[in-house]
This record gives sequence, C-alpha cells and structure tokens, in this order.
Amino acid sequence: MHLPRGLKAFVALTFIVATLAATYQTTLTPVTLVVDGQVQRLHTHQDTVAALLMDADLTIRPEDIVTPAPDTPLKPGLIVEVWRARPVRISADGHIIALRTHATSVKAVLEEAKISLGPHDRVEVEGELRPTNPSLADPQPARVTVHRAVPFTLHEDGQATTLYTTASTVGEALRQAGLTLYLADYVQPGLGERISAGMHIYVERSIPVTVQVDGRTVRTRTHRQRVGEVLADLGIVLTGQDYTTPTLDAPLGKDTTIRVVRVSERFLIEQEPIPFETVWQADPDLEIDHQRLLQEGMRGI
Repeated sequence: MHLPRGLKAFVALTFIVATLAATYQTTLTPVTLVVDGQVQRLHTHQDTVAALLMDADLTIRPEDIVTPAPDTPLKPGLIVEVWRARPVRISADGHIIALRTHATSVKAVLEEAKISLGPHDRVEVEGELRPTNPSLADPQPARVTVHRAVPFTLHEDGQATTLYTTASTVGEALRQAGLTLYLADYVQPGLGERISAGMHIYVERSIPVTVQVDGRTVRTRTHRQRVGEVLADLGIVLTGQDYTTPTLDAPLGKDTTIRVVRVSERFLIEQEPIPFETVWQADPDLEIDHQRLLQEGMRGI
C-alpha cells in the first residue's frame, strides 16, 4: 500500500512529536512541594530547589525557611518544604517594630524582638488584652501592643499602698485595682486625670445613710458629719415641733438610720348646751292663781 507523500510527512511528524512528548515526560523529575503545610505533587524539569520555587511562582523572603537548601539539586521523590514567616507589628515603648517571624506565641514574638516584660506590664493582642503570661495568648498574633505599668500610691482610710497600673486615667487605674467607687466618694486627682508614674491618689469614702421620712425610705451616701447636714443636703425641712432620731446635732456613724418625726397640733372645741334654771318668786301685785314671766331663760354653753 502506497501512501500519498503528504500523508507520509504528517505521519512522520506525528511520530516525532509523540516521541518527543514521551521523552519529555520520562525526563520530568517527580517531587513533593509542601508550602505552609499544603502538599503539592509536581513533575519538573528544573534542576534545583530554587528553580523549582521560582517555577512555582513562590517569592521567598530571607525570614522564610526552605528545606533542603535552595541550591540543592532535585532528584526523584525529593520533598521540598517551605515555611513562610508571618508579619507581626509590635507597638512598645513609643516605637513601632515590624518583623516577620515563625514564633508561635506572643512571648516568643516579644523575645525575638528583644522586648522584655515587667511583672505588671500588660499585653494587647489584636486589640484585646491577654493574660499576664503572654505565652498563653493568641498563638498567631499579627498586632501586639505592650502597655508598660507605672507605680502610683493609693491613699485610702488612712493607709498608703503602692500599686502598679497600665491604665491611662485615674478612674481606669482604680478600676484595675479592684476599687468600687460611689458617686459621693471623693477622689483627688479627678477620675478623668491622666495617670503618671509616682502619682498620689486620695480616696475619701462616703458613708451609707438611711433616712425615713414622710412614709418613704431614702438611702444615700454622704461625707457630712451630722444628721442635720444630711437632711439639709436632701432638702428635708423640719417645721414646728418636728424632730429627728438621732437629734440634728448627733454625729453620723456607718449605716446610720435617721427617722424624721412630723408633729402636728390640733385644737378640738366641744360645745354642750346647758339648760337654764326656772326660778319662782311671789309677786304681791298679782291676783291669786295668776303668774307672769319676768325674764325669759337662755341656754348656756
């Protein structure tokens, strides 16, 4: 059987292409590429790890880990692992530090950045405060802020105590210290003042007082010293014979109960009619068996 010349050429070309394709496939090197734990099985004509990564369109940074080394020749069955460093932004001591790291905890990240923590410092990760021990915090932090603690002295009930805080204001510092404040408590400097190292904060506690007046009970807190001063602050006025227990000049104690007693005066007038008395007397000018009225009687009261 004779084939046309053109068909012979086509068959020959097809054979050559198939042979080249088969040869190309047989010369591919099978390797496994693992990127951040993701596995890919590849066949490549590249001859080194670096060329393989470039062919896979992977950008390798100095902080990334590549095993085996980039200049390692490829061979069938080779496993190439790439662990890319993660970017972390640290704010501490007025500075911003940007780094790429393989650290798996906040503690390790800070150690890599050569940032040490004091016993009272606090760490904020992704905008949230984390436990005092930063090794227990988010294992993959991206934004870390270190809040440095400053000392201050709290004066309360005649006692002075040195405390540490990472708060920015007096009110936040007292809240961190576990103090419950009431509206009538006196705090100096004010709660909104910015905290500073070595600051002295004075807290003068108000005392609870209960006032019973006009059928209602008022519970309040005060810095006043005497009963009358508390009533004046509450706008409670005594009139006439009103009185209090304890008395107005009595000193206040803790949990004092003041009772206001209202006194009213009433005048009751009772009227009872008193019958008049009838008096008979002789009248020489009248005939026998006759009588007359000399004066009409009136009822008394």
